[in-house]
Amino acid sequence: SGGNPLFITGLLKQLDNDSMSGPVAGVGLAIPTSLEEITRMRMDSLEPAAVKLVEYASCMGRTFDAVDLLSMKSVADPKDVLTSAIREGIIMPRGDRLEFTHLLFRDLIYRDISPRWRAAYHKELGQYLEVAFAGNEDAVIYELARHFSRSTDYAKAHVYCSKAGERAESEHAPAQALEMYKLALMALEKAD
Repeated sequence: SGGNPLFITGLLKQLDNDSMSGPVAGVGLAIPTSLEEITRMRMDSLEPAAVKLVEYASCMGRTFDAVDLLSMKSVADPKDVLTSAIREGIIMPRGDRLEFTHLLFRDLIYRDISPRWRAAYHKELGQYLEVAFAGNEDAVIYELARHFSRSTDYAKAHVYCSKAGERAESEHAPAQALEMYKLALMALEKAD
């Protein structure tokens, strides 16, 4: 573990989960050897709907609003599903927001999402923000640009990345403006 407290905590949680489900307490336990393995074992213990919700959450970043997470359309009862992700120690409440218990969980989960599903989640998040901030898209222009640039909706990616580039320019953030304009150009090329 190299002294990584997340590994030790995750190992103990996984051992506790495994010992409760084995035929004889403590017999036949699978001992994970890496944080990646612990994360995958935790994800494997979730119901399919909870896996989808956690993957969706990973597309939002380390911290996120519960309202945004519960916007997921393809999960029948997201509140119940969220409860299981909290119980498994993958997501935890932090004030009026939610967050992954560790950035490594978020990164490993995000990395393991298939490109097709990752693009679909980002598109759904972008569409949710468009509706939630209709008429006030500027308030979330960077989030709209990020989500649509990671989706397959290249037309919207071009529009929002261009607007985000303009906003970054007006805020005297040339590096961010350049990045947004590059994403806008890439989206335009893909749309053709």
